[in-house]
Amino acid sequence: MNSVAKVPVAVRPTGTIRGLIWLCLVGLAACQSPPPPPVTEARPATKTVAPTPPAITVESREIRIRTLLEQANRAIRYEHLTGPQPGSAQDLFRQVLLLDPHNDEGLRGPEKIAERFVAKALEASNRWALTEARANLARAREIMPNHPSIAPTETQVNLLAAAKRKHQRFDSTTLNDGSAATISALATLGAQAKTEGCRTTITAPNDEAGRWMFKKMNEVDMGGRVRANIRIGSPPSVELVCFPAAQ
Repeated sequence: MNSVAKVPVAVRPTGTIRGLIWLCLVGLAACQSPPPPPVTEARPATKTVAPTPPAITVESREIRIRTLLEQANRAIRYEHLTGPQPGSAQDLFRQVLLLDPHNDEGLRGPEKIAERFVAKALEASNRWALTEARANLARAREIMPNHPSIAPTETQVNLLAAAKRKHQRFDSTTLNDGSAATISALATLGAQAKTEGCRTTITAPNDEAGRWMFKKMNEVDMGGRVRANIRIGSPPSVELVCFPAAQ
């Protein structure tokens, strides 16, 4: 029996085998861990430094002070004297003294404000608005308690409050005609006006009419002479204010 020699045959991988090999290679690559990220050195945070404000020069400060003083005086003229809101005369004078504690006009600010309140009190008392006058004096005392004009003005307001006041108006037509009723009324007022301690104000449409009213008031034979102020205005009237000491 003949023996056949076996020759080794090289086996070439088929397509299936090649595919398996490829998958294994890909799988090995996929299974490998990714390289670690590069280590970066931590840097300290940069601190932001606020810019230094520019220094106030002497010249700019003086300009600011002059501006504030002008605004304060304007506020007084417009009666914006005090108040919590900015822009009042009191607030503006205070700003001046923050810039220059020895500024003369700034130091006089409270005095000027108090003087304006006293003036408003006198204006109100001349209109017999005595409650308003007292309120303005109280405001003046809050600003400058020792202002020398407060006490005498308060005395005047109190005297007016205690005084007897008589105000009589006249018709312009009858005044021009010089009627008997008008002359009689002026004579009666004249007799009262001659009492010591009485103050008289004559209001007339013109100077000639005022002098005529004054003359008729003085024709009453009561001794003494009427002391009166004549002012031009309308309607014609006579106002008597007699203080308690004269009663």
